[in-house]
Amino acid sequence: MSDEKDISNETNNGNGIPQAEIVVGRHSSAYLIWILPLIALLVGLWLIYKSYSEAGVEMKLYLHNGEGIVPGETTVRFSGTTIGVVSEITVANDLKGTMATVEIDKFASVILQPDTVFWVVEPRITISQISGLETLVSGKFITFQLGEQTSRLGIEEIRRLPPKKFEYFALEEPPIKPQYYGGLHLRLTAPHVGSISTGAPVLFNKFTVGSVEKINLVEDHSVVFDIYIDSNYKNLVKPNSKFWNVSGVTLDAGLDGVNLHMDSLTSLLIGGISFSSPGDTSTEPPVENNHSFPLYESKDSAFKEETIIKISFNDGDGLKPGTAVKYNGIQIGEVTEVHLQNKLEGVDVTVSLTTSAKDIARQHSQFWVVKPALGLAATRNLDTLVAGKYITVKPGSGNRAYNFQGLDEAPTVETIREGLDIVLTAKQLGSIKPGIKIYYRNYPVGEVEGVALAENAQQVLIYSRIEADYAPLIHKNTRFWQASGVGIDFGLFSGAKIRTQSLENLLEGGIAFATPNNDEMGSRVEDGEYFNLYDEADEEWLEWAPEIRLSAEN
Repeated sequence: MSDEKDISNETNNGNGIPQAEIVVGRHSSAYLIWILPLIALLVGLWLIYKSYSEAGVEMKLYLHNGEGIVPGETTVRFSGTTIGVVSEITVANDLKGTMATVEIDKFASVILQPDTVFWVVEPRITISQISGLETLVSGKFITFQLGEQTSRLGIEEIRRLPPKKFEYFALEEPPIKPQYYGGLHLRLTAPHVGSISTGAPVLFNKFTVGSVEKINLVEDHSVVFDIYIDSNYKNLVKPNSKFWNVSGVTLDAGLDGVNLHMDSLTSLLIGGISFSSPGDTSTEPPVENNHSFPLYESKDSAFKEETIIKISFNDGDGLKPGTAVKYNGIQIGEVTEVHLQNKLEGVDVTVSLTTSAKDIARQHSQFWVVKPALGLAATRNLDTLVAGKYITVKPGSGNRAYNFQGLDEAPTVETIREGLDIVLTAKQLGSIKPGIKIYYRNYPVGEVEGVALAENAQQVLIYSRIEADYAPLIHKNTRFWQASGVGIDFGLFSGAKIRTQSLENLLEGGIAFATPNNDEMGSRVEDGEYFNLYDEADEEWLEWAPEIRLSAEN
């Protein structure tokens, strides 16, 4: 029986070869059905978690110009590393720009702080600088700079910061370098830009130590240059440092020759600023950020100690920066600025006086413009035909002053030189004018300082000054007459008699005088004495020959 049972449990395949029958339990197939969905679920959950954990942070960036910004291609970079990408760009709500939606990588979202600034990097090719050339191949990209407040935190504190701001306005120009770079930010002021441009070098002993970052026009119409000194060289700047313009070529031409000044080739093309510190600076403290300095026109003007005053003139003809200020033929300063007054009533002139002339800045000092006097025989101020008009001054007394009202002409009654002031009166002015000489025996001893009409309008007042050395010649009975022109006496039997003074008197005019002989001359006179001015001399006056000592004792 057992043999039959065994045979009956085998399956015959028709060839007489028994086939084994495999039997699988139902519980085994159920496990296989659920394993694959479970694995797929776990993978999906992991992908969701990974996507969530690494998802970027979305921010909005307002751009003045969206040209070249491409969604999915324009990136946000920092130091060459991509940390975000523009996902969308649309027209801004105010229709004045574009709004870019930017996705910042989560690990870099710490940059989204209130003081962070963004700007677009694009190629800039100018004489002064070449930058952003990598964008010629890769296209424009966006970069950023952390603000000063964030930078004060330690690196670990910054890494733990959460994003706090999600909307920004992109800058149109790259910002100035932040203070945490370790360099020195300074402000220089000047009346005009000259040929200095953004990116121009800042030099010390012709070595580049910084650059010009920004140039702005401020409310008073002056120009402010924001410059940056690299951290390695910031200790070169001291409180007494002097900055000057080294742009282009400076040409000084005058009667004494021509001087040509040129700094580096770079400064010739794009301008430049140089600086130095006078004296021993080893004990001088360094300056702080945002310290302000004046920017001088040249090195010479930078190291020339000066006093600044302002003079108002009714007429600015011939006045310009560089116009000389002279006293007794010596230059004591120069005009640095000329501005039209607000009410258009005249001009305000800023003058820089040298240290030796600082005492001229007194309350009662008087300033006026010296112009060329042209006439048949006038030879005054001919230097102004070549060098131009200049300002001169009569020093005054009083407290220190820095604002003056300029005169239209030279002072009349009061003059610069010491001497005897007298007043001549005449019915007609004739050819008399300020500047003509007063002669004694055809020798010049004085000068007409000014003329005016008397208060009663019945005569002309001629304010004259006799030089101090010749004041003893003037006495109570001294006679004055006009020495200009030619006098002719004609008689039937005596013939013609021609009288004339020097050729200068004949052409330009003049005044002559004579004093009676010693017993008739009268006493000496004081300042302010009045004398009649006669049209011509009496024959007797020409014969007077008193003996007068030209000394202070007489």
